[in-house]
Parts: sequence; structure tokens; C-alpha cells
Amino acid sequence: MSHHLDSPTARQDPRLDITDLFVFRKERGTVLVGDRSHSAAGEGSPRGLGATGTPTAEGRTGETAETAGGGRVWAGEADDPFWIEPDVLHAVGGAVQDGTTIDLTGWDPAAAKNAFAGHTVHSFVLELDDLLPAAGQDRRVGVWAPASLATTFPYVPPRP
Repeated sequence: MSHHLDSPTARQDPRLDITDLFVFRKERGTVLVGDRSHSAAGEGSPRGLGATGTPTAEGRTGETAETAGGGRVWAGEADDPFWIEPDVLHAVGGAVQDGTTIDLTGWDPAAAKNAFAGHTVHSFVLELDDLLPAAGQDRRVGVWAPASLATTFPYVPPRP
């Protein structure tokens, strides 16, 4: 999933803009990556909200820390992983709006530019034990990434 400033709330307060959520398997387990507060929206540095629970790792921003269960965690500012070519975006948008086919006449892929180049996000990367054994027979794992402010904490996740 990837979104950038796609809701009125995210445009009003970039701290609430969840730009990306990735989940994939690696050699050591399952990796979750969450990005938020895109630099294109200006300053929106995330802050801790006094979450409750048992810490599984401690570390410093920008450094990898090992968790008690053998996983790893990293949090910090990172290059935005999203890549989009503005000319292609406009061609697709025009075709959808007009109900026509996408016309890329004159577009040179070798000259493509990334509209998100040079932008950053606040990111976390969490590597856990493999989640599939706990997923059940359908092998599905539900993942969501809430964003809230101290005025809306604690977050109550939706019921499946």
C-alpha cells in the first residue's frame, strides 16, 4: 500500500499521513515497514504518544537494535521509496478522465524522472519471527498502520 497526502486529514497534519506500509518475508522472518510524514508536506516530525506495553528493544534513532526475541528494529528518516514519473502520471490521469487509452507518444523512458526524488519519510522497519505459522490455514496475516495524536490515543483497531 502506498499513499501520499491522500486525505484531507493528512494534508492538514502531515504527522497523520501514513505514506507506505510494506510486509514481506525474509530469511529470518517477516518484515514490516511503515513510512509516514512525507517531507513534501513540510515539517511533521512524529513523536511518541506514551504507548503502553512491554519494550522488546531499546536503541537510538537511525541505528538497528536487536529485539529480545531475536528480531531487529530500526527507526529514522529515510529516502521515500515511492517512485512516480510525472509525465506518465498525467497521461494515465488524462486517459482515465477522458475514457481513452493512455497515450505515451513522445515519452522517452530513458529520460524518466522520479517526482519523489530527494524527499524523505519517517520510517520504521521491524523484523519478527515468521508470522505464517500463526496465520492459520488461509495463510493470511492482517496488518494495519494507525496514526493518531495524543488527543485520539489510545487507538482502537477495527474489528475484522
